[in-house]
Amino acid sequence: MKVSVGGDLSGAVILLSEKGGADEMRAPQKIYGEPFDASCLNGVERRNIIEPDRIAWKLLDVTVVGNNALLYGNQLFVSMPIVTEEQHKKIDIENKYNHHGFLLQADVQSGEKFAYFASARRRNHFPGLGVFFANLEPNNYGSFLFRVLPQMLFLADMDVKFDFYVTSGRTSWFLEALRLANLPIRPVFSVAEVIGDHFQSIITFSDFCIEGWLDAATRRRISKLVENASQAKIEANTSNKKLYISRLLGGGARPHYRRLVNETELASRAQAHGFKLIFPETMLFSQQILTFYNADTVIGPSGSGMLNAIFSPRDTTVVDMESFHNTVRQHARIYSSTGKRYNFLFGSIENKSNRVAFSDWKVDEGLFETCLKEIA
Repeated sequence: MKVSVGGDLSGAVILLSEKGGADEMRAPQKIYGEPFDASCLNGVERRNIIEPDRIAWKLLDVTVVGNNALLYGNQLFVSMPIVTEEQHKKIDIENKYNHHGFLLQADVQSGEKFAYFASARRRNHFPGLGVFFANLEPNNYGSFLFRVLPQMLFLADMDVKFDFYVTSGRTSWFLEALRLANLPIRPVFSVAEVIGDHFQSIITFSDFCIEGWLDAATRRRISKLVENASQAKIEANTSNKKLYISRLLGGGARPHYRRLVNETELASRAQAHGFKLIFPETMLFSQQILTFYNADTVIGPSGSGMLNAIFSPRDTTVVDMESFHNTVRQHARIYSSTGKRYNFLFGSIENKSNRVAFSDWKVDEGLFETCLKEIA
């Protein structure tokens, strides 16, 4: 169908709006090594941050067409709201490579946009009021932490009754977060189950986490979540203050995705310095929260569950080991906004693939040893 991208919300009802503030981003304490592409550090510096307003809308007659996309009338909303020309261009570029459930194309002559999306032969109609949590990467735990969880906590502070949830993935951590956030138990639909279907009304949220920046209101809500987790009487690793977060278990499931080829040696060195080896994927969501909440030093490779550091106290020392990836900027914003004394340690690319960011990589063990001694 022919669509326009974002913009007109004149028919929507604002259920809750909170004014954004201003804050200052911290620079890293130290950067060990050099990234394969230095551009991944663009903007990772001390600077002012202007936070957007946090808004919840109620929309009528909505179709879910992607993990982060809704059709409202003939408007396509992707990570609500899309209003600037720069964002339009970004959506056009990203959609060519990662459709998120829909394909966006423009007519060569007229420039009009057409959206093609998957749908069942017969569209289902869902009455009542649902809640849609936009998410860029379904079933990605890190993406859940800084994209979906803030929306859930915002919803928990709203005085509104609703009938069901729609989210990119019905994961164990999403379901447990519902309980920890004191949200009501309602049916949970995954986007894949309802894509192309019609909804009578949907609550959705502005994209207020600005690529990982967690504002003061969101941080306050996260603190409340940690408090709820601590009262859940869940056994967790709370005695170790120094954590090495491992992604060794992911090698078999994703053998061609950013393997840290000498992680076994790195983990052994960390343990020799008193670090506890942690595998977050073996834990309940609440166990991960409490394990990180009690830490004062956290080190590990990107993709291991390092973003659980949002639950750690301010001034916790964090060393994020990276190869090369555009998520470096996201991680810096997450660590800075939550008050961490954060560092980056860059490794070298091994067995370079066509997509450099997904290549095998290796961390210099001498540099790693130096880092361990300096953060001790």
